[in-house]
Amino acid sequence: TLTNVTISGNTASTHGGGIMKYGTSTTALTNVIISGNSAGNSTSCYGGGIMNTGTSTITLTNVIISGNSANSGGGITNNGSSLTIMNASIYGNAATIAGGGLINIGTPTITNTIFWGNTQGSSASVAGADIYTAGGTVTITYSLVQLASSSYTSGNNNALTSATNMVYATDPSFINASDPDGADNVWMTADDGLNIINYSPAYHTGISSGAPTTDITGEARGSSPSMGAYEGVVITILYVDKDATSGVNNGSSWTNAFTTLQPALNAASAGDSIFIAEGTYKPTLDPSSGTASGNTRDYAFYLDKDIKIYGGFAGTETALSQRNSASNPVILSGDLGGNSPTTITDDCYHVFITEGLSSAAVLDGVTITYGNANG
Repeated sequence: TLTNVTISGNTASTHGGGIMKYGTSTTALTNVIISGNSAGNSTSCYGGGIMNTGTSTITLTNVIISGNSANSGGGITNNGSSLTIMNASIYGNAATIAGGGLINIGTPTITNTIFWGNTQGSSASVAGADIYTAGGTVTITYSLVQLASSSYTSGNNNALTSATNMVYATDPSFINASDPDGADNVWMTADDGLNIINYSPAYHTGISSGAPTTDITGEARGSSPSMGAYEGVVITILYVDKDATSGVNNGSSWTNAFTTLQPALNAASAGDSIFIAEGTYKPTLDPSSGTASGNTRDYAFYLDKDIKIYGGFAGTETALSQRNSASNPVILSGDLGGNSPTTITDDCYHVFITEGLSSAAVLDGVTITYGNANG
């Protein structure tokens, strides 16, 4: 049994860069990090993070498998063995040939797990990038996988069995996947970059049966636990800054701010606040479809939740009281063509549409301009 262990930066000339599991033994890993390991450099080398082979049994609970590499099975190779995965985050592993996240020749059972950003032959979108089945079946439920549901077929060697309550091809909204162990460079703490945000599709969408009572940081799991190794952090202020081009753009800070307003409106829950940095913001979606399609004049910002929206920030403030709306004007503009007021025939019919709000909703410190409701 391994508990609260980090296995990182190891190499193997053949198989199992982080862990080589062989024989008939039973092993349980709980609150374990397997990161930055590699296996071999030939076409027959497997299991950058874990090689599980023979008739051995391995159970992974609250485990991170990240940044490992091999020719096949960058994260995990399961070769004819018993493998159970519960609440794992399998991210950013690489396979040259097959199975960036997992290559399977067996019957693993996977629950409440996130597969994201794994690659096969440098691609994260090719079939087999996250899960590749060379034999046996993969039983997976209540998990997030990185491809569209239509991609998981026997013809693609990545068919999923059961596959109920799944999330497909949807960003899990990690805090900052580019810094997996967080600013403190210490795994299993709340600032870990692979922790998720409360508006993640993985947040509180798992199943409690068999799930651990706490996450990898010791945070209590909810009655409907989150997918992945982390239960998630609750963010009540979301940030928007059109100039935040160097972050991950999930709205969690000024550095990682959304660069357009509508994603923040979609992500916020009733009672949350949105801080907007100076600049001009234009609608990018048609509210009726939620897509960037059809007549662009139908595009509008759309709000149907009681949230508080504040403009007037420079993009460095930590509190509402620090903003200066006069110095940092925020413009919500329907001038999609950039030619108003000379030409207004291509302006949005409506710049900002609301529905079902109460007096608790706030829009403060913005200018709404160049709507042209002539149709």
